[in-house]
This record gives sequence, C-alpha cells and structure tokens, in this order.
Amino acid sequence: MKTVLILAASLLIASAVLVISLRILQWVVTAICGILSAAIDLFREIKTSVTAVNTRLSHLCRFVYKVSCLIRRRTKARTRRILYRATPRICNLLTMMSWMLSRASHTFYTRYHRDNIASDIRHLPDYTPESRIAVHGL
Repeated sequence: MKTVLILAASLLIASAVLVISLRILQWVVTAICGILSAAIDLFREIKTSVTAVNTRLSHLCRFVYKVSCLIRRRTKARTRRILYRATPRICNLLTMMSWMLSRASHTFYTRYHRDNIASDIRHLPDYTPESRIAVHGL
C-alpha cells in the first residue's frame, strides 16, 4: 500500500509538473505567435508604405516628364522662331564678314607681294633670271 501511495504521489507530482510545463510552453508559444503576428503586421505596414511612396514617386516622375516635354517643346518653338527671324541677318553678317576678310587678305597679299618685289629689286641691282635663280633657288 505504501508503494501504491508513493506511485500515486509520484504520478500526481509528474502530472502537475507536466501540466505546469505545458502551461509554460503554451505561454511561450503564445508569446512567440504574438511577436510573429506583430512582425507580420509591421512588414505589412512597411509594404503598404513602400507601395504608397512608389506610387507617389511614379506620379511625380510622370509629372516631371510631362513638364520637361512641355518646356522642351516651348524652347524648341522659341528657338525656331528666333532662328527664323535671325537666320537672314546671320547669313548677311557672315557674307559681309567673309567679303571683308577676303578683301583684307587680298589687300594684305597685294601689299606684301608688292613690298616683297620692291625689296627683291632693291637688293638685286641687276634683276636677271640668273640672279633670281641664285637667290631663290628656282
């Protein structure tokens, strides 16, 4: 009888320890599930926030693209108008500059050639083909 009482007491203690262990395990599992649920909710909020920011950024990007296209179109139109008005004047100025440069280079060449011939004649008293060959190597 003493053995049965010891066995019953040990079974009672074992079952109490088992119940307490299971209750502690239940608390731990409940706490872990609560933490995981909070983490999942946090990640859902982060995903929602990232999606909202992505949407706003795409709208902003489209707006910037449309505004830049509009500005580029206006700038192109202004440039075309300016060039349409200024092209004849620019061509006229370029023609005048070209003519002035050609006249200046012609005048410079004529003066240089004339001075060069005069200096050749001054340095060579007898201007003969033989002396020209000796001086210029022609």
